[in-house]
Amino acid sequence: MSRIEELKKQNPSFNVDGIEIINQLLGKPKYTEMAINLIKYKNLQLSEGRSRDVIEELKNGFGFDVEYLNSLNYLELSSIMHLISDYFGYNNFRLLKEFISLNEKKLIENNDLTTYKTFDELELQISLSSLKTIDKEMAKQVAHEINKAYCEAIGDNSQTSWDDAPQWQKELNQLRKIILSTQLTEMIKWGVPCYVFQESNIILLGSFKAFCSISFFKGSLMQDPNGILSKPGENSQSVRMLKFTNLDQIRKLEQEIKVYIFEAIEIEKAGLKTVLEKSADLEFPEELLQILDKDVAFKAAFTSLTPGRRRGYNLFFTAAKQPSTRITRIEKYRHQILGGKGINDCTCGLSKKMPSCDGSHKALH
Repeated sequence: MSRIEELKKQNPSFNVDGIEIINQLLGKPKYTEMAINLIKYKNLQLSEGRSRDVIEELKNGFGFDVEYLNSLNYLELSSIMHLISDYFGYNNFRLLKEFISLNEKKLIENNDLTTYKTFDELELQISLSSLKTIDKEMAKQVAHEINKAYCEAIGDNSQTSWDDAPQWQKELNQLRKIILSTQLTEMIKWGVPCYVFQESNIILLGSFKAFCSISFFKGSLMQDPNGILSKPGENSQSVRMLKFTNLDQIRKLEQEIKVYIFEAIEIEKAGLKTVLEKSADLEFPEELLQILDKDVAFKAAFTSLTPGRRRGYNLFFTAAKQPSTRITRIEKYRHQILGGKGINDCTCGLSKKMPSCDGSHKALH
């Protein structure tokens, strides 16, 4: 039994049979048949002009699909109008349509539809959804500022503040629409939209000062027949980006973007892994090598770090352009290295995302 059949069985008062009602009102089938013919003839006379008016009202007032409305006769159109006005009320029905639209976009906090009893509850959820949208905008701003701070920490001063950065809302919305037309599921990770396939991260959607982008986690494994993928940084191994600077560019490349996304999904389905460069193959800066040669304890601590932690420090040290800056950075993190900690590890013991730092140390200041 379908869900609609179940609802009909559970709510018999909603199963309105127009012919049965007319028959009960008039008493005999012969009068019922006569009444039906009268109604049909009357509606046939009125239908052409009034149908257009009703269709316009339903389309403009409630967002109904025009193709669907054109498939209905005047009696059916009139029944819809009466249903909306008498059962819901025009404002309440618009409220319901807005709620449905937001819920389909996963913007409604309480998506247990069986709990709603009043239209006031729908209105409250719609208001909360607006706040949620604002929170996402704030999350984007925070992510931008974090990225700016990280770039500055490694000597890259090319990123401007959020207020000075161009707005990429239309471009990001278009990219999001393209991504959601594939098999990926949208989540928020690290404060930005992340799209996953069967719980595996596939791509990130982001915006920077000069461009917005789609970042593929395993982009280095992709074919890139159009030559449009790029590394986000000189030392990037696995991630590859598609960069966009305007809406027209995204629209022209829509089919190519989808092809790249589907390839990324197939790579994940196949279980392919990116082969990351080992620390032993890294070129350490001369300043670090000299300190390691002179300080046995420091060398022992550094070589005991995991490959990922050694790589993290090496990226940070080599990003400095001046030898004096590289030495300063090494000395700054000397105590942390001796303690067996990575550059992004928690050192205060308060982090809720151990061993990584989550900013909890700020509470100590």
